[in-house]
Amino acid sequence: MTHPWWRCQNWLGRIRALTGMWSSLPGSSQPDGTVRVTHHGNARQLTRGDTLTFGRGRDCTIMLPNDSHISRTAGSVTVLEDCVLVRNHSTTKPFVLRPVAGEDHVVEPGAAVTSLPHRTLQIVIAGMAGTTVQIDLDVSGVTTSDGLSDVKPSPSDVVTTTTPFPLTPAQRKVVEALCAPMLSQQGSDAAPATYQQIGTALGLSPQYVRNVIQTVRETLSGHGVPDLVADDPTRPGTDFRWSLARYAIRNRWVP
Repeated sequence: MTHPWWRCQNWLGRIRALTGMWSSLPGSSQPDGTVRVTHHGNARQLTRGDTLTFGRGRDCTIMLPNDSHISRTAGSVTVLEDCVLVRNHSTTKPFVLRPVAGEDHVVEPGAAVTSLPHRTLQIVIAGMAGTTVQIDLDVSGVTTSDGLSDVKPSPSDVVTTTTPFPLTPAQRKVVEALCAPMLSQQGSDAAPATYQQIGTALGLSPQYVRNVIQTVRETLSGHGVPDLVADDPTRPGTDFRWSLARYAIRNRWVP
């Protein structure tokens, strides 16, 4: 299904406008050392060193619905110097960290992740029969970065080619369109654009778009970029849009 944002004439402008709006979110002034945690309209304020727990158990700081699919102590939030640490205390059930825009981050049982580089996040916990529980985190009081537009990829995230690989203007437009929903949407909508969506946005045929993406991918695979090598016999028919879009975003090919 075509998402409404594809009908916007200046869709790249919308992405830039969205990232610019992050600095105007509540609490976007200079960090004051506090974190705001909200559930069902009830807000709690934490300071550095504080820990808050959440789950359906009575001893949790935030008591979630009495849903057997939710762990008694599902997780915790600890305020660090420049972010929060979100830990999954369940032994069997993952939950999701959802940024304002971008892919969901699954927090597996026993794992812990930080909120960096985001200033606003949601903890999304699955309940019975497809229901979800949401906890909102405003960490702008301890985090100075203003969202994905300011992220500097760590060395472990960046895969560089062995020789320069400049994109042609046509290739760049297609790659930017491929990545657009991953930078402007959230949840399940934060996925690479389809060939049809890219073609609709740019006035191109889906087959032409497919050929452009295939050319870019094959050039990268020729340099041995992981997940983009075309001759992997264990992955017949693999959809490389995800790998290519993630590579482009991490290597700052898109605005």
